[in-house]
Amino acid sequence: MRHAKTETQEIFGSDFVRNLTSNGIIQAQIQAKFISILPFRPDLILLSPSNRTQQTLAEMIPIVDWPDTHVATKDKLYHASVSQLLKIISEVDNSLDNLMIIGHNFGLLELVQHFSKDYIAKYKTGSLALFHFNDTSWQTLSAESAELIYLKAPMDE
Repeated sequence: MRHAKTETQEIFGSDFVRNLTSNGIIQAQIQAKFISILPFRPDLILLSPSNRTQQTLAEMIPIVDWPDTHVATKDKLYHASVSQLLKIISEVDNSLDNLMIIGHNFGLLELVQHFSKDYIAKYKTGSLALFHFNDTSWQTLSAESAELIYLKAPMDE
């Protein structure tokens, strides 16, 4: 999932500390409502340390029912490239079945394109991609074993 809509960088001067806008809060809540009705419960959420990713998750938590989900903030997720994201994913313990990442473009856009095998023009703020993998190991995930279940921006029907 890409973080929800944020203030422009010019307001803060630092990309890292940008906060969600009121629209961003609504986006995170919409996506939380959507994902809460799916048969998906993450065992682990990997989270970028930026304000906007932390705030996106904070807006989702009261809506989703994931009391046993572990959250780990990973510094390497901040503006990670697709190759860095694949490495981070490969380090996930194989005892975990479901993983959620909340991070940033352009790495997440490229990751979604990698696994979906499709060109995706935009991965808007707050967008969510849900994949099912036939692999049994996080270390061996491949595009060939990936099935895109949902690709949803917050305002999609």
